[in-house]
Amino acid sequence: MAQDFFVRNLQRRSNEAQSALKYLSNRGISEDIIERFSIGLSGSGWRDLLDYLINKGCSQENLEQSGLFSMGQSGNLYDKFRSRIIIPIYNAKGEPIAFGGRVTQEEQQPKYLNSPETKAFIKRKTLFALHLAKPHIKKLGYTILTEGYMDAISMHVHGFENTVAGLGTAFTTEQAKLIGQNSRRLVLAYDNDTAGIQATIRAVDLARDAYLNVQ
Repeated sequence: MAQDFFVRNLQRRSNEAQSALKYLSNRGISEDIIERFSIGLSGSGWRDLLDYLINKGCSQENLEQSGLFSMGQSGNLYDKFRSRIIIPIYNAKGEPIAFGGRVTQEEQQPKYLNSPETKAFIKRKTLFALHLAKPHIKKLGYTILTEGYMDAISMHVHGFENTVAGLGTAFTTEQAKLIGQNSRRLVLAYDNDTAGIQATIRAVDLARDAYLNVQ
């Protein structure tokens, strides 16, 4: 239901939506890619999603456990994602389990905000876009791994549809096993800065421990 809410927000063509679409267009992300990844937009209000889900009959317990809300000092919930481009995060079965949010205004901080871990969303066991990449991985015989979901989306834009991404954590044993279930060959495409190089070195060692042919 939250995903539907975010998707419809982007489709409404409000001023915020126009700003988000402009950013996405500047990143080369077309309407087709927006639809393929179910990219959406959170509202600027503090209770937009909360009120929507309450009206849909969601229980207080589910709202608190969803990772979609924060709790104020008064004990009241409020929307965690506000004025952000929303990227759904799926499990390998193609079920939405979390969200990533990218600011629409550069002065906003933090630039990226992800759902916290929940019973459904465990970062070390999840790879972004795996549900979309799987058929291409099996066809091509290898997986490309990037650091972030915007990097992975950009790779899909340019035809590298066998690309997945980590979710703000170092490459893990569980992620290596996920990759190994679909291909034995892994190509790392991390950022070419100091942190990216160090992360690449760590990932190479871990991938080899999982018997992956890594480049």
